Amino acid sequence: MSANCATWSSDRIEQLKRCFHAGLSCSQIAHEIGVTRNAVIGKMNRLGLSRPKDVSASQLEQRRLAKLARPRLR
Repeated sequence: MSANCATWSSDRIEQLKRCFHAGLSCSQIAHEIGVTRNAVIGKMNRLGLSRPKDVSASQLEQRRLAKLARPRLR
């Protein structure tokens, strides 16, 4: 448990916030900081950082078409 506390120093938290506000993905932030993607996601949740779920109509249509194109396994 103490290893987790040492992982998130105040410098790393500030770096996470800067990367988050710069628009980097969780994987990119994790690589930048040197922790796992899951650690970044967990810390973002604990800090209350979240990205808006902006899904345009064209993105919804692309997802729908991709789902229809998948072969069904029986």
